[in-house]
Amino acid sequence: MQAKSFSPPARVLMGPGPSDVPARVLAAMARPTIGHLDPGFVGLTHG
Repeated sequence: MQAKSFSPPARVLMGPGPSDVPARVLAAMARPTIGHLDPGFVGLTHG
């Protein structure tokens, strides 16, 4: 049995439960991370 993909419709949730995350936040969370000792990170904080 093969699983079917599911794409729920966009809804605004107004209750105290799971809430929708903006697409820009999901995109930012999907980007690779770097450690605090990485030279790229040091350049961001002390540059």
